[in-house]
Amino acid sequence: MVTQQKDLKMKSKYTEQEDQIITAIADMYNNKDKGLNKAKRALRKKFNIIVSEGELRRRLHTLKEKREQAT
Repeated sequence: MVTQQKDLKMKSKYTEQEDQIITAIADMYNNKDKGLNKAKRALRKKFNIIVSEGELRRRLHTLKEKREQAT
């Protein structure tokens, strides 16, 4: 059963460090009301990470849910 759960999990195309960078940059630009285009541009220019707006929205939504559960 454990192996089935591992197989069902979606494998990320980003490393763990890149995941943290993407989430942090998306959160930073979202808090400044700069928008997702600025976050995409910063990730592409400074870290050479190409991310879609949908991916950024999904990460922000997940982060928001985690913050709500923590309070």
